[in-house]
Amino acid sequence: VENNHIDDLDVWTYLEQQATDLVYISSGRLSEMEQAIIHEDDNHGREIVTYLNQVFGKNHVFMGMTIYPYNKSEVEMLSHFAQANHIQQVAAQLVNSLNVDEAFSLQILEAIKDNETIDHSLRYSKGSNFLFPKETLRSMYVDNGLQEVWDNTEKLVATLNVSIDSSQSYLPKYQAPDNLTSAEYVKALTFKQLDTIGKGQDEIYIQQLNHELQVIDRMGFSDYFLIVWDIIKYCHEKNIRIG
Repeated sequence: VENNHIDDLDVWTYLEQQATDLVYISSGRLSEMEQAIIHEDDNHGREIVTYLNQVFGKNHVFMGMTIYPYNKSEVEMLSHFAQANHIQQVAAQLVNSLNVDEAFSLQILEAIKDNETIDHSLRYSKGSNFLFPKETLRSMYVDNGLQEVWDNTEKLVATLNVSIDSSQSYLPKYQAPDNLTSAEYVKALTFKQLDTIGKGQDEIYIQQLNHELQVIDRMGFSDYFLIVWDIIKYCHEKNIRIG
């Protein structure tokens, strides 16, 4: 979002009307506000702060401070701007993986997305944007003289009240035929295929299939399986290559 001009995004129009109970935390040195400050364009930085204060409220805007990789001059510039403009700084370390040894997997995914080859010697590379243990992350801020940033973060976390309904499904509903439920239709399709491959009377296959269908149903994935199946079925019928 921050990499686009805020006036051009419908989401900001929505936030102007709905952001009464939200807080804003900039995403670190790559956000528009921090980039303006780092490139010594404090006027643009102040314009962004003014706009954010109007949208979220003056006490609901925070500057995210990235601690790794540490750049002392940038930290000093950002801290000076934050103090001069009465913005609290909080921890905002980039995370793109859970573990340090997942860097190569991420590089593979990027290469697949960009249709590029990858040097296999990189398979031993370690990531820097993994999920640091809390105490390790705290030490990184404190050891670099940013105890206040960590304290601000702890205070902010204590004030937040976020509730996520894990029981609600956000998947679209598949319209199964003949008034069947999604789970019943998945079962009908899979047992039909079991007959097709000649295993419809094999008790081992039947038990395994029933077990897997129960797992799918219990996790609420029946609609997902049907939607993906329908897309692939359509592609096969229209000779559309998939992969």
